[in-house]
Amino acid sequence: HVRRVFESWKLCNKQVGQISHFCLGAFRGIATIQAYHTEPNIEKKFASLDQAYFQTQQSILRSFALISPLSKWIGEFSIFLVLWFIGPQILANKMEIGQITAFLGYIAMIMPPLMSLGWTINIFQRAFPAMERVQEIITAAPKSYNQTLPAEKPMDKKAQIYGPVHLSARHLHFQYPQSHAERTHAIGVEDITFDLLPGKVLGLVGQIGSGKTTLVEALLRFNALPDQCLYLNGQDVNTIPLSQYRLYFSWASQRAFLFSCTLRENLCLALQPEEIKASDLDARLMKALHYAHLELQPEIFPHGLETVVGEKGVMLSGGQRQRIALARALLKPAPILILDDVLAAVDYATQEAILQSLEEWRKNPNIFASTLFSEAASNKPCFAHSMVVISHRLSVVQKADEILVLHQGKIIARGTHTELVCHCPYYRDVWESQNQRSLP
Repeated sequence: HVRRVFESWKLCNKQVGQISHFCLGAFRGIATIQAYHTEPNIEKKFASLDQAYFQTQQSILRSFALISPLSKWIGEFSIFLVLWFIGPQILANKMEIGQITAFLGYIAMIMPPLMSLGWTINIFQRAFPAMERVQEIITAAPKSYNQTLPAEKPMDKKAQIYGPVHLSARHLHFQYPQSHAERTHAIGVEDITFDLLPGKVLGLVGQIGSGKTTLVEALLRFNALPDQCLYLNGQDVNTIPLSQYRLYFSWASQRAFLFSCTLRENLCLALQPEEIKASDLDARLMKALHYAHLELQPEIFPHGLETVVGEKGVMLSGGQRQRIALARALLKPAPILILDDVLAAVDYATQEAILQSLEEWRKNPNIFASTLFSEAASNKPCFAHSMVVISHRLSVVQKADEILVLHQGKIIARGTHTELVCHCPYYRDVWESQNQRSLP
């Protein structure tokens, strides 16, 4: 019976987690729920989860409804037994009344601790299942790709932007675990080879699910990669500590994530503490927003940089969130910028203006550098930024030095825009469909 109660509490904690997760997701997606008028379905799903939780609680309460009166009954019944068997002994003068009084006193003294022990056992029955769930997280082994590497001197972030960076892949391959692939329908990448020379632009195009984002996540080492398939300046990336390796990259995701804080705090995410305190910080932030072509309109940003954007940028449009993420990526002094379809939610005029600004920024790495580092910048040669650009709009990657066309995780064509229009049927068809003009 105790084991059944233990399992019930374990199930109860799990169901509370499911309800909390469902409510949080519904709250974050409330605009989508209202737009599709799915409130009845959401209410029905919540009622189902709530009913399952209610039934589990009922099972637990039924158990305690039996145990609690039973424990009290046993105490009272023990007094009855004492009086039943010892009473005749007293009447027959074989025992003194003081003895039975002492015995009943002992029973009265032992019953409260026994009740407290039952209450304590109840608490433990609730705590152990909860601790099991917490323990799964505490004891989980972190995935570290550099556990066998010796300790190295931390990289100087101020000097990070001054050297040329050559990123190359040689038959790079990565496959998701079977369980993850079945759940998300994600595919890996296979036999990817390219060279991203300093100051060059690499474009990635392909259908949805062709492996573009998976390749970018592999370049950023979000997942463990095999040895000798990705190199940074000729060095196997698996021999570079992860914390140092990622200093070379600045990344703007297609799903721009903004924290529930001010616009300033979101933009300063990748800056060093001394940079945040610098007197020229506001000028740098405004310049980054200007290059991302985001104007701080008073009706949308009434407090300027101090405007709270809401969790995940809920107060902003998709295009505004993407441009803030782009400005944040530009502020990080990294030699390689990765843009994962960040211009998908902007119009073509804004897209062209942003691309022109990116070209200017790419050739001037110090354009957003703080005056704190101006002396270091003046004493070292500068190299143009390299870029990896993912886009479904071919006009975004049109001027890239090399474009890779992906299909099912493999490169099916590569070359410049002109070469692909001539020799790649898929690329040519997409280009023509995106550039056709409707007849009057």
